[in-house]
Parts: sequence; structure tokens; C-alpha cells
Amino acid sequence: MLASTIDRTTNSATASATTPLTDVEPAMTPMTASAPTPMAMMKREDCMVSDSFCLDGKRRTIMVSLWRSNYPALTMFFLLVALLFGALAFNVHNPVLHRQKLTVPSFVAGWLTGELALHAIPLQAVIVLLFYSADAIEGFTGSLGMLIVLGGWLSLWRFHRDAAELPRSLGAALDAGLGPDWRSELSADTRAGFETHLDTRAHALPFQPVAPAVEVIKNVPFGDYGQTLDIYRKRGADLKNAPVLLQIHGGAWTENLGSKNEQALPLMSHMADRHGWICVATSYRLSPTATFPEHIVDCKQALVWIRDHITDYGGDPDFVAVTGGSAGGHLSSLLALTPNVPAFQPGFEDRDTSVVAAVPFYGMYDFVGEYSLDNSSAQAFIEDTVMKCRVADDIELFRQASPLHNVSADAPPFLTIHGTNDSLVALAHGRALHAKLQAVSAQPSVYFEVPGAQHAFDMFASPRSTYVKQSVAQFLTWVHETHTGAKPPLLEAVAEVPLATSTIEAAATPTETPATEPEAASDPVVQDSRD
Repeated sequence: MLASTIDRTTNSATASATTPLTDVEPAMTPMTASAPTPMAMMKREDCMVSDSFCLDGKRRTIMVSLWRSNYPALTMFFLLVALLFGALAFNVHNPVLHRQKLTVPSFVAGWLTGELALHAIPLQAVIVLLFYSADAIEGFTGSLGMLIVLGGWLSLWRFHRDAAELPRSLGAALDAGLGPDWRSELSADTRAGFETHLDTRAHALPFQPVAPAVEVIKNVPFGDYGQTLDIYRKRGADLKNAPVLLQIHGGAWTENLGSKNEQALPLMSHMADRHGWICVATSYRLSPTATFPEHIVDCKQALVWIRDHITDYGGDPDFVAVTGGSAGGHLSSLLALTPNVPAFQPGFEDRDTSVVAAVPFYGMYDFVGEYSLDNSSAQAFIEDTVMKCRVADDIELFRQASPLHNVSADAPPFLTIHGTNDSLVALAHGRALHAKLQAVSAQPSVYFEVPGAQHAFDMFASPRSTYVKQSVAQFLTWVHETHTGAKPPLLEAVAEVPLATSTIEAAATPTETPATEPEAASDPVVQDSRD
């Protein structure tokens, strides 16, 4: 009996000694459950930032926890961003053309992304690197997104590279319009001054296009309705009989969509700095307050002001060319094709409003629709806002407003410019105006059809705007020398040029009495552009 009891006791002790630790784990469970390990906490999908912070106090742990818990959503977000980048690149090459709802967004996106391609690619690369640092570019979804991004970058690079072909095609267009020997009609010094290279510094800062050597005299009043104009000229130069370029801004003929302050600055800066021209950018009354023909009347009043006063600034009142873009392209071509038309110069019918040349950019040249051009996206707007009547109600007024209906044998030399990817104004307008001028005008007509260019492509420094402005300078220089037999204007007493463009607020011109005069200093005030 005693032996049996001892054996049972021994076996029980042995069993207790060999029992695994897990058999007694339940006794420790309450303590363990109240203190989960940090790794277990990190794996919980519902983890709170404050909990992670309390575990180890490391901000990095918090961020890793949050990124990891949102990995699928972040990767999908990257794919959406990649699709956006791809769509922007696709739109540069294939914009939406002349459709009321999508045209403007397509124009803005294609204009900025295309002309600033070498700015868009690095910006997108920074965004992609942020996703990469968060480990969001993973798996099939991330790889697909990255493939789309790389394809978009390649497409934008190709678009930028294609601009390098422009000097050749623009030169061929000048040869076709002016004749293959037009350069031989120019002096050797003039030909040597032509530029065909890019200014990489200007392209790096594309929205500062006015050269430091250019003086800008702002807000010179003219006319009877508070109109003003700006004068661009070589600073420190003693200009005498310099040729003059009148610039008419665009903006759909309407208020708040455009002004003389920001358009054609690369061209005016180039003509003033490199070629010694005086450029005059004018304002005019705008719709819906103004009704046609008030817009063109104001532009002709600016031309009359130039005739009367530009000698005070070193310009030649007998040599004035005109340019403008969009609505300004329409108005500049109409001004050039309607010299001395009484309906467009009431109260100054006896004044000479002819010009020696015209360079319209991407304008609308037919308001009537008789040339089968695509006006579908703008016709109702023109009737309601600019003309204030329907074509059927006054077709003769619409014909008067259409440059295509005013082309005659007396038209001056023309250089018409239009981009192939213009979303706002159909390419057919530029082609039709050039064809009509070739058929009717006794003077040369040159046509630049700029591959890939959007509407307003020339508003800031880019490869396309640079090559085009250089070719425009060649055309205008040819007109100047062959028209007058004059050499390029003499730039005398050129002072040392500081590193900022001077801007002068002009006092009111005594001979003009605006109905509403803009504020002007009694003495010219030099404003440093660095302020």
C-alpha cells in the first residue's frame, strides 16, 4: 500500500515536472493581454497615431504605420496621378478643337504643358519621387502607372524637340512668300543681325520676357474714353526715325480676359532690344460695354496718336506696322485692310490710318460664315457680346467686321501666323486669309503654320515663341529696308544697361483730353521692376 502510494506520488511529480509551459499559460494571460507587443500594435489596421507614439515616441514609426496601412489606396492614387500626367501629354498632341464645353480646358492644359514641357517634366518627376519614397509604386498597379508616366515624359520631350525644326520651316515660308532671293535685298549688317538661336536663360524663367535693356513707358493716355498705351524702346539709345510696331492685344474682345500689359512681350522686347524698333501696345474699349465697331475705332485712334506724337520718342510716324493675337489678330488685320474707311474713324475721317505691314497671330477673319470656316464655338458669343445683333439682322455689318471681306489689291505685306493645334480658333481662318491675300493683293503674303502650337503660344518665352519672333523680325526688317531703303535704325549713345527693365509712368499728353483720365504722375517716375 505504501509502495503504491509512493509510486502514484512520484508519477504525479514527474508529470508535473514534464508538463509544457503552455499548460500553465492561462494563469499568465491577464498580464500579457494588457500589454501587447509593439509589433502586434503596428500590425493592427485600426492603429491610432497616439498609440504608436506612446509605444516608442518615434515619428518615423507613426508615418510608416500610416503609409503601410494605406498601401493599396496610395498605389491607386498614384495610378490616377499617372493617368492625369498621361492625359496632359496626350492633350498636347491631340487637343480638343472648337467645342464649347471642353475647348477652354484643353487649350489651357495644352498651352502650358506643351510650351513649358521642360518645366512640366521635372515637376512631375518630383511628385513621382514622393510616391516612390512612400513605397506606393508597387506591384502591377504601380508598374502600370510608372509606364504611363514615362510614356508621357517621352511624348513631352518629343514635342519640345520638334520645335528645333522651326527655323528651317519658317525660313522656307519666308522664301515662298518673299521670293528665294529676299535676303540679298538686305544689307550685310542686317543679315548678320538675324538670330536663330535659343536663349536658355529666358526659357528657364519664361514669364520674365522683357529684356533688361528695354525701357517701358506705361499708360500714355489718348482718345476720348480713357484709353492708354505703353511704349517699348531701347533704353539709353538716341533713336531717330525708328520703325514703329503697333501691338493690339487679344482676349475675346471682352473685359477681364486680356490687356496690353501681358501680351506679345517677347516680340516687342526682341524688336526693341535687338532691332531698334519702337513698339506701342494699345488698349481699346472692350465688350460687353463696347459694341463693334468701337474696338477698331480705338485702335485707329491709337494709330493717329502715333502719327502725331511718336517723333517725341524717336519713332518714324510714316513707318508703322501692326500686329496682334487672337482678337488682336482680328483687329490688326482689319486695321491693315481698312485704311481711311470713314465708318471706322468717326470724327477723324480725314486722317491717314494706313500701315506698311501686318502680322496677325491666330485671329478669326470671317464673322459671316461665308467661307465655310468653323465658327461654331464662337459665333453665338460674337453675336451676343461683340456685335450685339445676329448675322441675319445686319449681314453687311458682319462683313465690314470680317478681314476676309476687306482684302483688296491695296493690302500691305502680310505675315499670317497660326498654330496647327489651336483649340480656340480654327486653323482654316489663317489659311483662308493667306489664300485670299495671295489671290488679290499686289503685295507679298507670307504664312507661318506652326506645327504643334496652341493658341497664345507666343505669350511667354519658349522655343516656338522664340523662333517665331525671330522670323517675324526678319519679315519686318525686310519690309522696312525695301519700303524705305533705310538701314536698321542707328542706336547712338547707348548707356550702360542696369539689370532691370525701367518702367516710366507717363504724364497725360497735353493734346489729348480723355473722358476718364488714368492716374498719372506730374513728372515721369522710374519704377524698378525688381520692386
